[in-house]
Amino acid sequence: VLRSWGSNDRFGAEVEAGHGAWMLFRMTYHPGWRARVDGRPAETAMLAPSFIGIPMTSGRHRIDLAYQPAAWTTYPSSRKCCTALRLLSASLSR
Repeated sequence: VLRSWGSNDRFGAEVEAGHGAWMLFRMTYHPGWRARVDGRPAETAMLAPSFIGIPMTSGRHRIDLAYQPAAWTTYPSSRKCCTALRLLSASLSR
């Protein structure tokens, strides 16, 4: 690990691997964690005893992790749907 950073729901690191390996982040695994390696979406896996693992190829890489539970991605769609229903209800009650 060359450098690492983090806050409540975002973490990252610059790493250099001599061969393919798993990068282990000591945070509780949850499917809401989204990983990017060198700017591209990357797979996450649960590594024992429940940490986040990201597969790495050899070389130097930048890893970014962000927590995005499913509810955060569906909320904007739900809000649009509710707004549309309110507008429809208002026009029908006239």
